[in-house]
Amino acid sequence: MLADIKKIVIPDIMESTENPAPEQRQASETQSSLKNQGQHTFGMLCHLLALTALVGVPFGNILGPLVIWLVKKEEDPFVDKCGKESLNFQITATFAGVALVIIGIFSTFIAVIPIIGLISFLLLPLVALAGLALMVAVITLTVIAAIKASEGTHYVYPYTMRLIK
Repeated sequence: MLADIKKIVIPDIMESTENPAPEQRQASETQSSLKNQGQHTFGMLCHLLALTALVGVPFGNILGPLVIWLVKKEEDPFVDKCGKESLNFQITATFAGVALVIIGIFSTFIAVIPIIGLISFLLLPLVALAGLALMVAVITLTVIAAIKASEGTHYVYPYTMRLIK
């Protein structure tokens, strides 16, 4: 009789540990889904906080992603990748913007020289147009990267210096 009880009870216990109840499976899948969603949210924030420079925060394009990356890089490899990528791109864009400003200032001072002034006069609108194109590209690529991060995909920005590895 004891052997019959073991045959009936022990397989039932083994089956219940091997195959958790549907409620347990659903709860663990929900927890896993929420964890992934949180990772994706912080990855997305690494990209989107770079747009704080547009509302007037000085160097907000670098400080926003830097704060999220420094806080979350140890906890989550996805946020670490997104933060590094965003920081590298924003630093590259800042270098490009500073170079355009320097060229613009240089062109303005050269404008007083008679013959070279004509070249400077033609160069200033090109510098302004390049600055506008840079701003549109930064906004567009940042939004694309944020969308990809929200989907859980790592986005690699084009034309970016890899300063943080």
